[in-house]
Amino acid sequence: MPHDSGPTTLYRLFSAEEDLIYVGIAGNPGRRFEQHAEDKPWWSAVATIRLEHFDTRDAARAAERHAIATELPYRNKADVPAHPRPVKLWPGTLAQFADCCEVCVARNGDYDVHIADATWAKGEGLTARYRCGTCGHVWTCWWAWRIAA
Repeated sequence: MPHDSGPTTLYRLFSAEEDLIYVGIAGNPGRRFEQHAEDKPWWSAVATIRLEHFDTRDAARAAERHAIATELPYRNKADVPAHPRPVKLWPGTLAQFADCCEVCVARNGDYDVHIADATWAKGEGLTARYRCGTCGHVWTCWWAWRIAA
């Protein structure tokens, strides 16, 4: 696919649930979306498209790499970090939030899961976003607990 150095658009594709599906760049986003519609089985899940415009392809590419590395869209394969940023939990607690990829377990029992993101909910729970390093599947799990009085 030929690339020029002119104005380029960074796009983010979201599901109806606001899960980030894919991040990409294109000089002609409309044409790129047509290509995705033709060859990406996940295209039908796209409900929202957000665009960000850059003066140069290099600037858009740098923004794309950063977005993929920090936002972890679940259908991107290139530029995905081997080890996403760590979740900051108290020492020894990370193991308490372990989970496995149901897609890989069903397929062959093999998986490599990383917690991609976690958010505390008023001290009573943790919402963790997981990403399977084997197949790229992303899911969210809410962990809750009650502190006994």
